[in-house]
Amino acid sequence: MKCGNYDLTIFIELFQILYAEHLRTNGIPLETFGYSLSGGLDLDQNGYPDLMIGAYDVDTVVLLRARPIINITTSVEPAANLQNIDPSRMGCAKHPNANYTWQANFIC
Repeated sequence: MKCGNYDLTIFIELFQILYAEHLRTNGIPLETFGYSLSGGLDLDQNGYPDLMIGAYDVDTVVLLRARPIINITTSVEPAANLQNIDPSRMGCAKHPNANYTWQANFIC
């Protein structure tokens, strides 16, 4: 999807695949994992949901801790330029007849 000169592509392909043989628990390499999953809890209290994966062949679980990979600080100046987004309003200034709702933010 394009808006002006900007490409607004949403990537659906996988960027990270976890293989059991790349992980170790207590020095023991894993052969299999994923029989049971538990996620959505922040076990290390860093503000990100972690994932526990059962490794039945070594009778244990593996904790995969989530962490930020990028930090972004935003601001709108002057504050009068800040506007609410109306999700029922379709289109944008450059494409007012578009049949989708979206917002673009440009970072410099």
